[in-house]
Amino acid sequence: MIRSRLPILYGTIAVLAAMLLMVSGALLWEVMRPNEEPLPWETASNTGGQYQTSGVVPAAYLPGQTEVEDGQITSPFVVVADRLKPAVVHIWVEKESDMSLGGTGDDDLYNFFRQFGFQHPKVPHVKGSGTGVIIDKRGYVLTNNHVIDEAREINVKLADGSERTAKVIGADPETDLALLDIGDVDTDHVAYLGDSDAMRIGDWAIAMGHPLGLEWTLSVGVISAKGRKDLQIAGRGPLFQDFIQTDASINYGNSGGPLVNIKGEIIGINTAINSAGNDIGFAIPSNMVKGVIKELLDKGYVTRGYLGMVPDELNEQVKSSLGIDEDIEGVFVRFVQEGTPADKGGLIAGDVVLEVDGKVVAEVNDFRVRIADHKPGNELNLTVLREGKKEVLTFILADRAESIM
Repeated sequence: MIRSRLPILYGTIAVLAAMLLMVSGALLWEVMRPNEEPLPWETASNTGGQYQTSGVVPAAYLPGQTEVEDGQITSPFVVVADRLKPAVVHIWVEKESDMSLGGTGDDDLYNFFRQFGFQHPKVPHVKGSGTGVIIDKRGYVLTNNHVIDEAREINVKLADGSERTAKVIGADPETDLALLDIGDVDTDHVAYLGDSDAMRIGDWAIAMGHPLGLEWTLSVGVISAKGRKDLQIAGRGPLFQDFIQTDASINYGNSGGPLVNIKGEIIGINTAINSAGNDIGFAIPSNMVKGVIKELLDKGYVTRGYLGMVPDELNEQVKSSLGIDEDIEGVFVRFVQEGTPADKGGLIAGDVVLEVDGKVVAEVNDFRVRIADHKPGNELNLTVLREGKKEVLTFILADRAESIM
């Protein structure tokens, strides 16, 4: 007697269908689930209170939306693209460029022409372009400082094809961030800053921008690393680095554009690429961005504390020369500038900084960020190791911007 195999076949199909629905449902839930933390980002206000984005969170960011069209489940990347595109703008600038007749201005050829009244000629229409993202319905656009630095005119093109002239609210070369104003926009043009600290290696990362002059391009990858520091970036990259690394395709022209998570929240601002390798890009984390925005809105620039010393890595050779244990972590004081807060507070070359305000510090970039996070006039305590003994020193920080001029 031959038994029919159809019931077994139908049962297998039913199981596979159920599994497909479960996977698709999981992807949709990741996109549609409500945020545990409020979406609006905080920054300084004139009253000293909490500032939140003007306007309400768009409905597209809230749960309860159906992402099924004609019985087909929509890709979560389509959902993010629809949300993100109205917020992403194309920036192009015009800059003046000096063209030296002799190169440095100190050579014989330059001096020969100068005696006849010739100066460095100006080339007024050197153009550059990049990307920006609207973060407030008042038309605040976040981008890289290197996109707009020294621009004589900044133009912005929105997703609807309209164009506007932008004004610079403020810029911070040391993190390579800038904030522009293009005037009021509709709420659905606004993207929101998420929590970059909550992102994990392997999470989805989605970039959108204008690479190589190709407008509104979206690329998808994952977060491949966090906390990248000491990158050697052409043209003097930002001093303060804590980059998110991603394999989402980033190219020239993506600078200043958003790197977002699967919910369409900004987790970084795309800033640099590794030109020697494919699909290695770097973004400034959103939590660093939030702190910079506070001060750019308030006064147009960022103030940071200044200590006045040269830190160096505490490597094995330095530990050996100082005769300290290999398991000790800290930062070696290479040099102390005379008359600075470091000098006045008693720090000397050869000290090892173990803690900043009671928290262990293990490497130079972390040390710099900790100092810069304090404001001029703030008191700072350093735990140092000197000749085998621990000592706590207290400093009153100066203004970095004034001290390094």
